[in-house]
Amino acid sequence: ERLPVARFGQGSDGLFVAVGHLMLGQVQRSRDWFAISAQFFLEASKPPDTVVSEKRALECALFCADREFRLKVARKITPRPEQVKPLEHSYAMFLKYTILDQPAEAALCAQEAAWPSSATMKKRGGYGTLQEACAALADGKPGRFTAALGALLEEHKMKAAHDGLKLPDGMLCFPGAALLILAR
Repeated sequence: ERLPVARFGQGSDGLFVAVGHLMLGQVQRSRDWFAISAQFFLEASKPPDTVVSEKRALECALFCADREFRLKVARKITPRPEQVKPLEHSYAMFLKYTILDQPAEAALCAQEAAWPSSATMKKRGGYGTLQEACAALADGKPGRFTAALGALLEEHKMKAAHDGLKLPDGMLCFPGAALLILAR
């Protein structure tokens, strides 16, 4: 995927600030920076096909704890045509439809057929356990969701150990935190 560097970079920079405030216990300042980052990621998603920017915008909107802003961000993101589905499209659409309280659409996005294989996800830098966690949340079965979230967090721990904890998404498992917020 091609990412417009300027706004995507500013969104990424904002994540460092947001996570830093969170680590310092400054929750409201962290939420403010997550909102700023979400806006930058939204702006970065305009020119080419940038699902990465869109999923980051949705995650940041969840982290900022402003329900209206969360809905606004989710409404701005449009599904891709069937023939064009970048790696994290299903996850981004799952977040979108769950935020918009459209469980039937979210459940469709969580189905295994909508995702690349677990091996492909891992090979391309994604989470192989993410689809199962989304499907478990869509099913509404707490035990299954708890187990799937645990597997996702274990995978994150292994990825962070290899990729380093110096990046915001190394310090915080964004998909795990986003799914936990949606579950609550």
